[in-house]
Amino acid sequence: MGLFGLRFAGQELLGHIALTSMSRYYEENRGKALSLSLLGYSIGEAVFPVTIGFVIGLYD
Repeated sequence: MGLFGLRFAGQELLGHIALTSMSRYYEENRGKALSLSLLGYSIGEAVFPVTIGFVIGLYD
């Protein structure tokens, strides 16, 4: 049951919901909205682990 929860309500579902909402809300500039959203997602994936590593090193 835990694997089901991780698979269908995990981090990828949140990304899918965000992209689906962006593509439905911005009909005229859909490509620009999706590219900006994906750019933020990629930047978050690059910055978040480094930030967490710094915070763990600070408090360890």
